Amino acid sequence: MNFLQSDGWMSGLIYGGIAFVVLWFWISDCRSGRTGGFPGASTAPVRTLIIAGIGGLVLTLLETWGESALGLTAEQTEMAAIAVIPILAAAIIEEIVFRGYLVVDHKGKAWLVGSVVGFSLLFALIHPYLWSWEDGTLSIEWTTKGVFSTVFVLVNSLWFYAVRFSFGNRSHSLLPCFIAHGVSNFSVWAVKGFQGYLTW
Repeated sequence: MNFLQSDGWMSGLIYGGIAFVVLWFWISDCRSGRTGGFPGASTAPVRTLIIAGIGGLVLTLLETWGESALGLTAEQTEMAAIAVIPILAAAIIEEIVFRGYLVVDHKGKAWLVGSVVGFSLLFALIHPYLWSWEDGTLSIEWTTKGVFSTVFVLVNSLWFYAVRFSFGNRSHSLLPCFIAHGVSNFSVWAVKGFQGYLTW
């Protein structure tokens, strides 16, 4: 994702702008209660939002601890400080696409759980930790760091789905998903800064 690097600041800002517009329309649907709009456009209990945020933070801290325990910290990639904009934008766009649209929630519990697991696997695998695409060539990169990061993306995805369909979120609002994903991404950015992997 070049918008995470210093030379991709323009595409990062554009992505952030798109996310802002999408969030604006989502909030509009939430306020109007209009049916047929964005999925999960409703409010959620404060308790659910707090649980979602704490979960996102705990997962990041566990990932950071795991990287340290496995000696993987030095294998991190650097990230531009301005990337905080697109990574927070991703918390909106990715949640609407995956937790919003890519889930089967009207055919019973088995379909719900199966779709959550299946789409979480997809969500994890599209993150380029086990592969790279350069000069039109797909390369598989099977490394300990890649596997570790992919597993945590999978776990995060399962958590984001969980806060939409449980913890008192009876309207299946996406708001807890936004919170969980946003806290997770921001804490990753903050940890990178603390460890010296942000470029200014």
